[in-house]
Amino acid sequence: MNDIPVWKLFLQTYTTEIIVFSLIFLGLVVFQFLIIVKHRNASFLTFKNLFEMKDGLTGLSNSIEFRRLVRNHLVTVSDLSKDALLLMDVDDMKLFNDENGTEEGDRKLKELSDYIKNKFRSSDIICRYESDTFAVYLKNVLSEKMLYKKCSEFIEKNYYLPVSIGATMINNREIFSAAFQRVAEALAISKKEGKGRFTVL
Repeated sequence: MNDIPVWKLFLQTYTTEIIVFSLIFLGLVVFQFLIIVKHRNASFLTFKNLFEMKDGLTGLSNSIEFRRLVRNHLVTVSDLSKDALLLMDVDDMKLFNDENGTEEGDRKLKELSDYIKNKFRSSDIICRYESDTFAVYLKNVLSEKMLYKKCSEFIEKNYYLPVSIGATMINNREIFSAAFQRVAEALAISKKEGKGRFTVL
């Protein structure tokens, strides 16, 4: 009787264990591959959205594109042009997400962004500035009275998510960062005085 090679004896003895181990190993390899693909896709989408300067949820411009569009506008308009800048922040968004879930929160943010697009002109510059903050640059605003009316109508007819608004008039002689600081201060006043309202500085 010929001696059985060690490797054959090993295979005969541990066939079941080898099969199970191989399946587990294969499963781990597939799992790792799927994770890599998922992260590569996420990175690609993030890069794609940054390249296009669009917010992935709402389709609005992001803050980088917003600032670029506003600055480009300011260097081309007449010295006599009067514009306005609005900053809108959803009131108690974290509380809404805690109570209803982030998926519902995202849905409501999308509805709010659609409402914002419908309330302003196509020539105005609109963006999702941060997670629950939106910015609107209104071109050719005739007067501060008109700005008050626009903000009041927005608050009155907004049935999606409650927002506070800061607003200010701006012209092309002013540095944009100064106007943005002023509108941020106006928003802070609205938040401090009870939310769901607007302040014009």
